[in-house]
Amino acid sequence: MPLFQPAEETAAGAQAMIDDGLFRRFPRASAILGQHVMVGSSGEIGTRSGVITSAGDSFKIRMFGRGAHGSMPQASIDPVIMAASAVLRLQTIVSREIAPTDAAVLTIGSLQAGTKENVIPEEAVIKLNVRTFDEDVRKRVLAAIERIVNAEAEASRAPKKPEIKSLDRYPLVKNDPEATKRAVGGISKSLFTGSRERNSTDQRK
Repeated sequence: MPLFQPAEETAAGAQAMIDDGLFRRFPRASAILGQHVMVGSSGEIGTRSGVITSAGDSFKIRMFGRGAHGSMPQASIDPVIMAASAVLRLQTIVSREIAPTDAAVLTIGSLQAGTKENVIPEEAVIKLNVRTFDEDVRKRVLAAIERIVNAEAEASRAPKKPEIKSLDRYPLVKNDPEATKRAVGGISKSLFTGSRERNSTDQRK
């Protein structure tokens, strides 16, 4: 029975389905097969046993300073420099704190501050995303983010600590080995049978 999950991109769809009475309204499944469109050749189906997609954590970080006119920088605590320094330092987490044999990706997707070229703003906002395949690596990366952001704020004499807000979190997805084996066997058998039937039809023509 096909089920279509809404809001996959916001990590809210599955919980919404459960809250809507998914397991009360439908029989509990012995196995759930998730499908996702990926880059590849048309007609190809890819799968694997064990870890299949990474955990994802997204954050919004507000760094606070003190605004001033560009002609009086000494009166300011510049959150732009604070945030820029944090962005550069955050890039060293994967390259210098995570072993090459481990996998992690840290992406700064947004850095916003101010509206005028000659005015030092009061705050800067960083939005970032982290992808990991191991819970211990994930914990180390997230702890390093908090440590670096707070240290950069302290080094800049920020009037208050940064605000670190979680935007969403996707847990690590692991395919059950036995269920994967059964699914691959069933798909392979179906494809082989369908191909044999088409060949037989072509020969009769």
